[in-house]
Amino acid sequence: MGDYNFPEINWDSWNSPGDSTESNKYKCLENLQENFLFKHVSRPKRWRGTNTPHTLDLILTNEEQMISNLEYQSPLGKSDHCTMKFDFNCFTNIKSKPQIIKLFSRGNYIKIKEELDKINWIDLLQKENDIHKNWRSLLDIIQDMDKKYIPTKERKQMGRGKNNFPMDKNTIDKIKRKNILSKKITQNNDSEVRKEYNKIRNQVKSRVNKLKREYEKNLSEKAKENPKAIWSYIKSNNKNQRKNWGFTHRSRRYKIR
Repeated sequence: MGDYNFPEINWDSWNSPGDSTESNKYKCLENLQENFLFKHVSRPKRWRGTNTPHTLDLILTNEEQMISNLEYQSPLGKSDHCTMKFDFNCFTNIKSKPQIIKLFSRGNYIKIKEELDKINWIDLLQKENDIHKNWRSLLDIIQDMDKKYIPTKERKQMGRGKNNFPMDKNTIDKIKRKNILSKKITQNNDSEVRKEYNKIRNQVKSRVNKLKREYEKNLSEKAKENPKAIWSYIKSNNKNQRKNWGFTHRSRRYKIR
């Protein structure tokens, strides 16, 4: 997947009229055909003003079923390239097992002590026995006590979007409206629709930034009361970007989907 930047290529007929066999466009088409690659983008993804829309961004695979549910969505910020959302079907068998953790702080150590006191350790761990045999006997007892008197629980899996800042209904509605207008622009490139789109796009950007600042400010003010929340949010951020939160420098990540 990427921006191939070959606006002259006619992807409906898979040719680039007038180009020599030494041009990059010709070599690109030849390479795709020789390797039997599938092109999944079927409509222009880049437009600007009255310019002719072009299909510059491509998704290529060696199997047609690898891409499904492809959606064309509104551009990010002031970009003139619309974004794409799709499912990548890699058919990998991944068996996720729930993680079981032991709650040692809730163990019944009184019962453990009572049972251990009943054991005749001299008879159990005889000197004549092989050291490995004695160790196995001791280990079996420890594991039995652990199983009987140390409770366990299943650790919950953390969702990827758990630490995203919350958005109100008004902001969500504006994002939906922005996506609708973006689709209309790709269909007819109406100037009035574009004006409305630019207005909504700027409102969404301003509102999202404001909500993010408010959320981060609220986290920083409650850092002493709830340190886990703020560290969980910080861990989800990109370590390559730094930002001053008012009390120390933290890393952050912008999640683009």
